[in-house]
Amino acid sequence: MDEKVVKILEENSKKFSNQEISALEMLSAVEGVFDKCVDFDDVAGLIFDCLRDESGAGMITAKSIAAKAVSQRIQGKMGPTDRFGKMLSPALEYLILAKAFAKYSSPNDREEFMLYFDKANELASDSFDYRQLAGNLYDACRDLGEPAIDPDFVRVRSLMQRAVDLSVQENSLPGLEDMESMAKFQINDKELTKSISALKRKLKKANQ
Repeated sequence: MDEKVVKILEENSKKFSNQEISALEMLSAVEGVFDKCVDFDDVAGLIFDCLRDESGAGMITAKSIAAKAVSQRIQGKMGPTDRFGKMLSPALEYLILAKAFAKYSSPNDREEFMLYFDKANELASDSFDYRQLAGNLYDACRDLGEPAIDPDFVRVRSLMQRAVDLSVQENSLPGLEDMESMAKFQINDKELTKSISALKRKLKKANQ
């Protein structure tokens, strides 16, 4: 997003924090720069600003902005998201929007998170996609304060297993190491950790 627009948004947020403008004025200004968004990273920034308002109007605006962004992306009116010179996969683009609605200590929305998370899951294709899905679902259970989203991390484990299987197919040692760490330190699954460790040793041996 253009630096001038970023400065406008920063000033807008500052005025809102200082109670110099109303929530509706703040949200109107945010909506007013939507057309300056070039990708979903920019859109997530607007959603973050919207969720500074806890009256309910901010969430309504955030949902509208996200839906509009998806429509424009599908129509080719908004570009793909670039990270360090590499375009994100479609799955990871939708995950950007999902994460925007699962922020810790701010207004959030379980249904909106799941809407975009499920779309990201539908589009996932490689081990990195599934690694990110697993990690972000785990984080959402914590940040939304709703473990019921995925009781006992059943879905997280399924996503992790898919990431592991694809990492083996892709000959990706970093993929296995990532999931091994998550199994050990986040979901505390000793059997899964043991299984991934064995696959990691096998992959290392095969590549010697």
